[in-house]
Amino acid sequence: MKKVLIFIKGFKPIERIKLARMTALWIASGTVPPNVLVVLYNEHLIKDSVALDFLLEMFVTLKQERGVQALVTSLKKGQLENRLMEFFPLNKRTDENLIKTFTERGLEDVVKLHKAQASQEAKRELQLVSSIT
Repeated sequence: MKKVLIFIKGFKPIERIKLARMTALWIASGTVPPNVLVVLYNEHLIKDSVALDFLLEMFVTLKQERGVQALVTSLKKGQLENRLMEFFPLNKRTDENLIKTFTERGLEDVVKLHKAQASQEAKRELQLVSSIT
């Protein structure tokens, strides 16, 4: 599966959508582990938003098929909850853009998870700074 995902740029856009939907179903059924999605973090897939579009389609399908909890669980198992921003092209890596993009696709719960992760990370950094001084 990892080898297929690394070459998704070679697929036609409609084929990518179908593959994203099938990947969501395979992840939901446990046939494919969510950690295969990490291979999408590849510069040639990120710069043209191919990876992001694939993930968004997959997340929407997973949410529709199994619900929000399954989506959040898959994000955590795939270790993607802290890396969502990395799938945006460099010039679009802002919280505002992430919020807008995910909200437009009906993925507000992913935005909430991202905000919670960012808040937790900021808290950890403050505690680290406090312990040093």
